[in-house]
Amino acid sequence: MSRLPVTAEGIPSCSSLGPVVCLMHRDRRQERRLARMHSFRKVWIIVGAETLGVALADQLTKAAVRAWIPPDGSVEIIPGLLNLVHWSNTGIAFGLFQGRGELLAVLSVLALVGIPLLFWWEWRREPALARTAWGLGLILGGALGNLIDRLRLGSVTDFLDFYVGNWHWHAFNLADSSICVGTALVLYLAYRGSPAEGGSQ
Repeated sequence: MSRLPVTAEGIPSCSSLGPVVCLMHRDRRQERRLARMHSFRKVWIIVGAETLGVALADQLTKAAVRAWIPPDGSVEIIPGLLNLVHWSNTGIAFGLFQGRGELLAVLSVLALVGIPLLFWWEWRREPALARTAWGLGLILGGALGNLIDRLRLGSVTDFLDFYVGNWHWHAFNLADSSICVGTALVLYLAYRGSPAEGGSQ
């Protein structure tokens, strides 16, 4: 049995179909294209809302710390585990790259532009990866929150100080946490699949 000629997308070409069937195939392709565009629009709404929500929460918590705790001050919250502090960090998360605020601000701007473009490109190639939008919003919200600090203050306000005995983890903030959680969520959703899909791509 002979095979029908197909297009690059694996769809039978119109030359092998009647005009009515050909029009039906075109209509279906157009419907799928419009449905994908609508789905992506909803995805970007989720990303935008999550980004703004995280950045706002980050800025509010930092403003409260700057208002209530003096610079380099500390307030014990959970004895032996957690202090609220008011530290200015000119580096990135966990005290790395101190004193390079201008460079880090430029890199943050590039990340805020480049990361969404990278995700958009991947989503076009593999629409199922659009589920990683939940993690992307957390990453962008955290990056935006810290960028606002760098542009306004020249440094980032860190205030969560976890410790055990005399060992202290590097102080961090809500934006740092959001970036870490968002990155982990993107990796999980991209490579393990969502629970609703039974862990498959």
